[in-house]
Amino acid sequence: MSRPALKSLTAQYDSLIVNHMTKTYSIEAWDLLTKTYRLVQSDNQRGFREHGLTASQFDILVFLGSKGPSSQNTLTRNLLVTKGNISSVLRGLEKRGFVSRKTPKKDRRLNIVSLTDSGRKMYTEAAVKNERKLVFSLSSITTKEKKDLIRTLKKVCVGMEKENR
Repeated sequence: MSRPALKSLTAQYDSLIVNHMTKTYSIEAWDLLTKTYRLVQSDNQRGFREHGLTASQFDILVFLGSKGPSSQNTLTRNLLVTKGNISSVLRGLEKRGFVSRKTPKKDRRLNIVSLTDSGRKMYTEAAVKNERKLVFSLSSITTKEKKDLIRTLKKVCVGMEKENR
Protein backbone atom coordinates (compact mmCIF):
# COMPACT_ATOMS: atom_id res chain seq x y z
CA MET A 1 0.00 0.00 0.00
CA SER A 2 1.34 3.43 -0.91
CA ARG A 3 2.11 6.03 1.74
CA PRO A 4 -0.68 8.42 0.60
CA ALA A 5 -3.23 5.58 0.67
CA LEU A 6 -2.07 4.54 4.15
CA LYS A 7 -2.29 8.15 5.37
CA SER A 8 -5.81 8.42 3.97
CA LEU A 9 -6.91 5.20 5.69
CA THR A 10 -5.34 6.34 8.96
CA ALA A 11 -7.15 9.70 8.74
CA GLN A 12 -10.44 7.95 8.00
CA TYR A 13 -9.91 5.60 10.95
CA ASP A 14 -9.03 8.50 13.26
CA SER A 15 -12.13 10.36 12.09
CA LEU A 16 -14.33 7.32 12.80
CA ILE A 17 -12.88 6.99 16.31
CA VAL A 18 -13.40 10.70 17.03
CA ASN A 19 -16.98 10.55 15.68
CA HIS A 20 -17.69 7.44 17.75
CA MET A 21 -16.32 9.04 20.93
CA THR A 22 -18.23 12.28 20.26
CA LYS A 23 -21.46 10.33 19.85
CA THR A 24 -20.73 8.25 22.95
CA TYR A 25 -20.03 11.35 25.08
CA SER A 26 -23.08 13.12 23.66
CA ILE A 27 -25.33 10.18 24.52
CA GLU A 28 -23.84 9.86 28.01
CA ALA A 29 -24.22 13.60 28.61
CA TRP A 30 -27.83 13.50 27.40
CA ASP A 31 -28.60 10.48 29.60
CA LEU A 32 -27.16 12.26 32.64
CA LEU A 33 -29.08 15.46 31.85
CA THR A 34 -32.37 13.61 31.58
CA LYS A 35 -31.69 11.53 34.70
CA THR A 36 -30.81 14.69 36.65
CA TYR A 37 -33.94 16.42 35.34
CA ARG A 38 -36.14 13.50 36.42
CA LEU A 39 -34.55 13.39 39.89
CA VAL A 40 -34.97 17.14 40.38
CA GLN A 41 -38.57 17.04 39.11
CA SER A 42 -39.45 14.12 41.37
CA ASP A 43 -37.93 15.84 44.39
CA ASN A 44 -39.61 19.14 43.49
CA GLN A 45 -43.01 17.46 43.04
CA ARG A 46 -42.81 16.15 46.61
CA GLY A 47 -41.95 19.65 47.84
CA PHE A 48 -44.77 21.28 45.85
CA ARG A 49 -47.28 18.73 47.14
CA GLU A 50 -46.28 19.59 50.72
CA HIS A 51 -47.57 23.09 49.97
CA GLY A 52 -50.52 21.86 47.93
CA LEU A 53 -49.05 23.32 44.72
CA THR A 54 -48.42 22.01 41.24
CA ALA A 55 -45.13 22.68 39.46
CA SER A 56 -46.83 25.29 37.25
CA GLN A 57 -48.35 27.05 40.26
CA PHE A 58 -44.98 27.10 42.00
CA ASP A 59 -43.29 28.49 38.86
CA ILE A 60 -45.82 31.33 38.70
CA LEU A 61 -45.38 32.16 42.39
CA VAL A 62 -41.59 32.21 41.97
CA PHE A 63 -41.77 34.35 38.81
CA LEU A 64 -44.12 36.89 40.39
CA GLY A 65 -42.25 36.79 43.70
CA SER A 66 -38.93 37.53 42.06
CA LYS A 67 -40.00 39.76 39.13
CA GLY A 68 -43.10 41.47 40.50
CA PRO A 69 -46.49 41.93 38.82
CA SER A 70 -46.54 40.77 35.22
CA SER A 71 -48.95 40.45 32.35
CA GLN A 72 -50.47 37.07 31.65
CA ASN A 73 -48.71 37.11 28.25
CA THR A 74 -45.33 37.65 29.94
CA LEU A 75 -45.97 34.67 32.21
CA THR A 76 -46.94 32.52 29.23
CA ARG A 77 -43.81 33.50 27.31
CA ASN A 78 -41.36 33.14 30.20
CA LEU A 79 -42.73 29.95 31.72
CA LEU A 80 -43.12 28.19 28.35
CA VAL A 81 -46.78 27.27 28.86
CA THR A 82 -49.84 27.70 26.67
CA LYS A 83 -52.34 30.53 27.08
CA GLY A 84 -55.02 28.01 28.02
CA ASN A 85 -52.81 26.37 30.61
CA ILE A 86 -51.78 29.67 32.20
CA SER A 87 -55.43 30.71 32.55
CA SER A 88 -56.31 27.45 34.27
CA VAL A 89 -53.33 27.61 36.63
CA LEU A 90 -54.06 31.25 37.50
CA ARG A 91 -57.71 30.39 38.25
CA GLY A 92 -56.50 27.79 40.74
CA LEU A 93 -54.12 30.28 42.37
CA GLU A 94 -56.88 32.93 42.49
CA LYS A 95 -59.29 30.49 44.19
CA ARG A 96 -56.68 29.90 46.88
CA GLY A 97 -56.16 33.65 47.26
CA PHE A 98 -52.50 33.63 46.13
CA VAL A 99 -52.80 35.90 43.07
CA SER A 100 -55.07 38.60 41.74
CA ARG A 101 -55.65 39.65 38.14
CA LYS A 102 -56.45 43.20 37.16
CA THR A 103 -57.23 44.66 33.77
CA PRO A 104 -55.78 48.18 33.28
CA LYS A 105 -58.25 50.79 32.02
CA LYS A 106 -55.72 51.94 29.41
CA ASP A 107 -55.50 48.53 27.76
CA ARG A 108 -58.41 46.14 28.36
CA ARG A 109 -56.58 43.36 26.47
CA LEU A 110 -54.07 42.95 29.30
CA ASN A 111 -54.35 41.03 32.54
CA ILE A 112 -51.79 42.06 35.15
CA VAL A 113 -51.14 39.29 37.66
CA SER A 114 -49.87 40.07 41.17
CA LEU A 115 -49.19 38.12 44.33
CA THR A 116 -51.56 38.77 47.21
CA ASP A 117 -50.29 38.89 50.79
CA SER A 118 -51.01 35.18 51.23
CA GLY A 119 -49.37 34.52 47.84
CA ARG A 120 -46.22 36.32 49.00
CA LYS A 121 -46.25 34.25 52.19
CA MET A 122 -46.64 31.00 50.23
CA TYR A 123 -43.91 32.09 47.78
CA THR A 124 -41.51 32.81 50.63
CA GLU A 125 -42.19 29.51 52.41
CA ALA A 126 -42.04 27.35 49.29
CA ALA A 127 -39.12 29.16 47.64
CA VAL A 128 -36.95 29.15 50.76
CA LYS A 129 -37.54 25.43 51.30
CA ASN A 130 -36.89 24.70 47.62
CA GLU A 131 -33.72 26.81 47.65
CA ARG A 132 -32.38 24.90 50.67
CA LYS A 133 -32.96 21.61 48.85
CA LEU A 134 -31.21 22.88 45.73
CA VAL A 135 -28.20 24.13 47.70
CA PHE A 136 -27.96 20.77 49.46
CA SER A 137 -28.34 18.88 46.16
CA LEU A 138 -25.39 20.77 44.66
CA SER A 139 -23.23 20.73 47.79
CA SER A 140 -21.10 17.90 46.40
CA ILE A 141 -19.57 20.14 43.72
CA THR A 142 -17.33 23.16 44.13
CA THR A 143 -18.23 26.75 43.28
CA LYS A 144 -15.97 26.53 40.21
CA GLU A 145 -17.74 23.36 39.08
CA LYS A 146 -21.11 25.08 39.54
CA LYS A 147 -19.92 28.01 37.40
CA ASP A 148 -18.64 25.58 34.75
CA LEU A 149 -21.95 23.71 34.84
CA ILE A 150 -23.91 26.93 34.42
CA ARG A 151 -21.72 28.01 31.50
CA THR A 152 -22.02 24.61 29.84
CA LEU A 153 -25.79 24.35 30.30
CA LYS A 154 -26.23 27.84 28.86
CA LYS A 155 -24.37 26.69 25.75
CA VAL A 156 -26.62 23.64 25.49
CA CYS A 157 -29.74 25.82 25.85
CA VAL A 158 -28.56 28.28 23.20
CA GLY A 159 -27.78 25.42 20.79
CA MET A 160 -31.14 23.81 21.37
CA GLU A 161 -33.00 27.11 21.00
CA LYS A 162 -31.27 27.71 17.66
CA GLU A 163 -32.14 24.20 16.52
CA ASN A 164 -35.80 24.64 17.48
CA ARG A 165 -36.31 27.89 15.59
